[in-house]
Amino acid sequence: MSSKPGYKQTEIGEIPEDWDLLELGNGHVCIDITDGFHNTPKKAPNGIALIKVENIYDDKIHFDNVDKISIEEHRKEMKRCHPQDKDVLLTCVGTLGRTAVVETQEEFNIVRSVALLRPATRINSYFLAYLLHLSMTKYQMEALQTSTTRKGLYLESIRKIKIPVPRKIEEQQKIVAILWSVDQQIKITQMRIHGNQKIKKALMQKLLTKGIRHTRFKQTEIGEIPEQWNIDELGKIVDVIKRGPSQATNNEKKGIGYITSDCIDDNNILNFNSIKYLDELLIDDKNKYYIKSNDIIINCVNSPEKIGKVAMYEGNDDKYIIGFNNFALTINHNINPHCVKYILMLSEISQQIKKKLKPAVFQVSFSSSDLLSIIIPLPNTRFEQDYIVSILSNVDAKIENDLHIIQELDSLKKGLMSDLLTGRLRVKVN
Repeated sequence: MSSKPGYKQTEIGEIPEDWDLLELGNGHVCIDITDGFHNTPKKAPNGIALIKVENIYDDKIHFDNVDKISIEEHRKEMKRCHPQDKDVLLTCVGTLGRTAVVETQEEFNIVRSVALLRPATRINSYFLAYLLHLSMTKYQMEALQTSTTRKGLYLESIRKIKIPVPRKIEEQQKIVAILWSVDQQIKITQMRIHGNQKIKKALMQKLLTKGIRHTRFKQTEIGEIPEQWNIDELGKIVDVIKRGPSQATNNEKKGIGYITSDCIDDNNILNFNSIKYLDELLIDDKNKYYIKSNDIIINCVNSPEKIGKVAMYEGNDDKYIIGFNNFALTINHNINPHCVKYILMLSEISQQIKKKLKPAVFQVSFSSSDLLSIIIPLPNTRFEQDYIVSILSNVDAKIENDLHIIQELDSLKKGLMSDLLTGRLRVKVN
């Protein structure tokens, strides 16, 4: 198979003629590949940080919530594994493929489930870390992993992973600079989202417990609220509550859309990319399960950390059905359903739900009667409900806009990585 001018064929596809396809274990790529403690070292509260898989995420090493080991244990392991500035860490057991470049002079060590890659002088550490996220590299990791119940890569397997490498380190550096600039935009946007989420949480707590311009308050079983407000069971303002059928679903878009717990993301937004589908022939009466516009979706079966997630369905009536692990609530037309959604997100309401949880198989759950018996505060006028919703919706709109920006930046980054890290798109080097 002939290649276009300036390129050559390799087992991973075309790469530039002045690039090399090299194994990680080749001394021109990494001068050392090792891993950390194979046995559990003794903990020492004031000792050296011990980095595990859970301490590596978002391409960084996070030193908060780490175990500590004694200096003596660390010194013994240093003979075999001694992380240094600009080493690349790769998670290699359980969760495969997370990376972080060491950016500290402080002493620390790692466990067996984290591999240490020490780049040769001709390899830019950040370029290597980006390459480890390339789809063709991840494919090799999957192919080389051990076929046990817990995914893992042995060091010999890591050494066999092949990557395309520009011979000039200046070209690597320019590629890194381009990808880093996109990463910075992503981080700035994430920081803006985090800031708006904190603002929203504070506004919810104030507006949904103190209201708008109230001066007189009363004590209730759920805390202090404006004197004119009411507290009542959620069931008093719910016209209809639905829970879907428990049936096997598919991802092939065959049948009718089925809203599962995975559809409610961490920002309390319905994510239709996670939707499942259900064969309509398996449903006795789908009209019983259809979601209506402005129904509130609340998750009722999940892990203790995730249960109770809330979102609003704002699409067309009778397009999707509610899943078995969620409830769909149709709120009385005299009440703003968006206001109720925000109320159900309050920490005081979450605490009430947690008190009603029952154990399920590896999970917890609550029933419809549990949910409908929850006591909620409610502004006594539709005007105040609408006003509160307008304030909170404005913050939500900013968060959703930034989430969309991050999706676009992620897509841009994936495309650039695919082109730049394989040489399909070249950068000029003096």
